[in-house]
Amino acid sequence: MSVIASILVALVALEHIYILVLEMFLWTKPRGRKAFGLTPERAEATKVMAANQGLYNGFLAAGLIWALVHPDAGVAYQLKLFFIGCVLVAGLYGGATASRKIFVIQALPAAIALIFVLVAG
Repeated sequence: MSVIASILVALVALEHIYILVLEMFLWTKPRGRKAFGLTPERAEATKVMAANQGLYNGFLAAGLIWALVHPDAGVAYQLKLFFIGCVLVAGLYGGATASRKIFVIQALPAAIALIFVLVAG
């Protein structure tokens, strides 16, 4: 169960690295605009805000990776709980305020990973 939990945490971390790339570097490019449903004008007007969001997603990914590599199992468990919890809250808030698809893209994977972390704990 612990291996599955770690794999799920790693997948959530990878997803947030991808979101970082989309928001910080591809926001005004066709791929970024398509991912977020933006016109070129809207993407250009919001690119600084998006880069800031991307940075925060990078911090979430860094925390999850830290949790995966920490040598103390007890500390690693606490880090996983904290950072997966942060992702879950961000996904719930984003799904409620920005786009319902965030529930599925961000909150659901975090919730599943959290369940596995708790069960494996």
